[in-house]
Amino acid sequence: MGHLVKLDLSANGLSELPDNFGNLSLLQHLDLFKNNLSSLPVGFFKLKLLKWLDLKENPLEYPGNEIVGLCRNDNECKTCALQVLDFMKKEKSTDCDSALIPLL
Repeated sequence: MGHLVKLDLSANGLSELPDNFGNLSLLQHLDLFKNNLSSLPVGFFKLKLLKWLDLKENPLEYPGNEIVGLCRNDNECKTCALQVLDFMKKEKSTDCDSALIPLL
């Protein structure tokens, strides 16, 4: 799975992602729409090539909608990817001991 660039996990009832999810280093497009995610794994910041992300309809707790946004169209999903990665990088640098960083 090291060459995976697009992954659609929408509407799968996922409540968490594996800790090593960030090892999908070539991932560019990730659809997590309509799951049960309340947080993302710390390693998420490693998805440096991520250009598109949909986190709508998840019970995300932190950092809030101002980071994730609404993702109603392609441009908003691109912005979501940039903002979430930026946030995760900052959180990783300030909280290296956490296993999970809650999102939204």
